[in-house]
Amino acid sequence: MPRARFTCRRGKTHLGPTENKNNPDIKQKHLFIILTNPSEDGGVVTATISTVRDSVHDDDLFCMLNKGGHPFIRHQSYVDCKRARIEKSVAVGIRVRAKNYPSPGGYGR
Repeated sequence: MPRARFTCRRGKTHLGPTENKNNPDIKQKHLFIILTNPSEDGGVVTATISTVRDSVHDDDLFCMLNKGGHPFIRHQSYVDCKRARIEKSVAVGIRVRAKNYPSPGGYGR
């Protein structure tokens, strides 16, 4: 069965590359959420989904995600807006379609 076409839009999630803090040469896959629809030039704002830990300040926890709200979320988590980045929607789509970073869907779906 053919895979559904990925549409880059607000609320969709995808796995994207992040650096390993202990070894910057190692790239890891991390769950990202798209925070905006594509702009006129095709840019989207994405942010990582991070696990809530004791070291996280309460100010960072304005967008909480519960365990089970998404297949990849196994602990209470939050949208880490401090590490938000602008990416080209085309680049996100290419990663997803190449199956290097498959899209697990959207939050709450």
